[in-house]
Amino acid sequence: MPVTGNTFTMPNDDVTVSATFEYVPPVVVPTTYTVTTSSSVGGSVTATPSTGLNYGETVTITVQPYDGYYLKSLTVGGEDVTNLVTWDWYWNWYYGRTGTYSFAVTGNTSVVAEFATWYDGDIACIYDGRFGNVSLNVWSQALDRFVPYTSASKGDLVQVIVEPYNGYAMNSLSISERNYWGSSVDYWQSWKHDNVYYFYMPDSDVNLYVDFTEAVSEHIVYVDRAANGSLKADTTWAADGQIVYVTATPDTGYVLSSLFVKTAKGDQLKVYEAKKAGVYYFYMPDQYVTVSAYFAPAASALPFNDVAYTSWYYDAVKFVYDKGIMDGVSYYKFAPDATITRGMVVTMLWRMAGEPYEAAAGFTDVAAGRYYTTAVAWAARNGIVEGMTATTFAPDQAITREQLASILYRYAKWLGFSGYGSDISGYTDAGKVSSYAYDAMSWAVRSGVVTGTSARVLDPQGTASRAAAAQMFMNFYNYIK
Repeated sequence: MPVTGNTFTMPNDDVTVSATFEYVPPVVVPTTYTVTTSSSVGGSVTATPSTGLNYGETVTITVQPYDGYYLKSLTVGGEDVTNLVTWDWYWNWYYGRTGTYSFAVTGNTSVVAEFATWYDGDIACIYDGRFGNVSLNVWSQALDRFVPYTSASKGDLVQVIVEPYNGYAMNSLSISERNYWGSSVDYWQSWKHDNVYYFYMPDSDVNLYVDFTEAVSEHIVYVDRAANGSLKADTTWAADGQIVYVTATPDTGYVLSSLFVKTAKGDQLKVYEAKKAGVYYFYMPDQYVTVSAYFAPAASALPFNDVAYTSWYYDAVKFVYDKGIMDGVSYYKFAPDATITRGMVVTMLWRMAGEPYEAAAGFTDVAAGRYYTTAVAWAARNGIVEGMTATTFAPDQAITREQLASILYRYAKWLGFSGYGSDISGYTDAGKVSSYAYDAMSWAVRSGVVTGTSARVLDPQGTASRAAAAQMFMNFYNYIK
């Protein structure tokens, strides 16, 4: 019987309907999954990767609490995994650092992070304000520095600065939680500053106790090991104002060239010679000191290793050094070929005059407290030096030979010398001498203070070296004595 589509016309008789089936493979539709994230205020949460995920693929969840917050809970697909989070450092969850958690995807997954603020604990500083001060600072991640606070959240880094008043010192420091147990809080001292301490804030208020006591007045006397000789102090500890004796013993063929005592702040103390040969003394300041010495060969007797005994300027350098007119640029260097500045020259003259006191000179470029400040004021007030302009002195400018001669010339006249000069026209560069310095150069040549750089050259515009300045000052001293 014919069948059209899936229908046929029923005959006037019974029929049997039969069908034959064949296998058709099913169509497979690929399935991927998505991880969605959400969080409360106080932090962020991300999933990597988060979309187009295959079954079993690994996803890493990253949580980042903000400053002042911590991760309260993390759920993945409804399961609490807070305690399974790995932090970049074990304490960093206090600080809001990065934490991670990884899992294998088995379907679409929801990740929820909840953040909460730390308890803001109070820090009570207990100390006697008559004897010192205690200040607190808390590290701010937002500002990347310490800021003054008397309260902190759990895990915050707290800085404690203890400042005893003069005559007092910190006797003890203790920090404890303000709760039933009163547990001690660990702290540590700064490696850089003795009076600075740090601790991490616990999850409770804390009491910080500082006890001050009268300071021990004795300080240590450090004695450096010297080459070619030995140094020995009569005490290792000394109180403020105490006389400390130092014995300097040179090796055979050497002599004590210089003995230095420097304070903790870098100031050099005055050292006195005792009656007994080889013994010196100084008065102990209220800080530790370091004693050092330089033993020179007997033929040299200068601490400077760049001033040879055979050099033309040796006698001049030894003269100004022994007279206290010039120092080295360091313990062992004189730098004879280095140029000398206007400020240095005036200071040398001032030392030669006995270091008289004088108020400020009024030059805008002569700041208070510099080594040449009083010297420039004294020399300017007495007409020995003039400024480069009406208001500037240029203390750090290299001095020329004619400028140096002019300063010595004015000083000689201030002392009462006539200042008569001689004819310098025979020098080939006499015409290069400035008009203001001509009389001074004439006087300097006549008096023997200045000699030419050669038989016929004065070099008035050339800068003076430290060695040349030493020679001119020795010549000047011989002229006025």
